[in-house]
Amino acid sequence: MTKSIAIKIDRAKKHLEDLQQKIHSHIVQYPLRVEKEEEPDTGDIVHKVRITEPTPEHWSADLGDVIHNLRSALDHLAC
Repeated sequence: MTKSIAIKIDRAKKHLEDLQQKIHSHIVQYPLRVEKEEEPDTGDIVHKVRITEPTPEHWSADLGDVIHNLRSALDHLAC
């Protein structure tokens, strides 16, 4: 593996670790709620997960950085 491939993979790992930390902090600050409801038509008990706070929109860019670095590493490997 060339050095440029290793650098891109390491960078992707760093982006992923940062995103995982952001997700963990978000879940701690805004925990999900699980609600139990009865389905009116059938009487079945349904469990629903409610999001108390939407995830930040910029997380998609963070995930894009991970994917871009991995794809770039794969391009280097293919060439």
